[in-house]
Amino acid sequence: MEIIYALLDVTISKESCHGLVGLVEDAFDAIICQKSEPALRDLAIIFYMPNIESVEMASFQILQMAAVKIKTNR
Repeated sequence: MEIIYALLDVTISKESCHGLVGLVEDAFDAIICQKSEPALRDLAIIFYMPNIESVEMASFQILQMAAVKIKTNR
């Protein structure tokens, strides 16, 4: 990521990932809150994992687009 930011001549902002950090923290909180109820705990996992995966997939797609853009600008 540092290389991509350097090639784009921008600085990394820790503030830009608050949403993802919040999503992951919410997921862990929900799972921990339901630790005594296995069915509810499993439902929390089933709910949050696709959400986190979607963010990961979207990030990967953006990185692929950035790679193409960087490659054509070199």
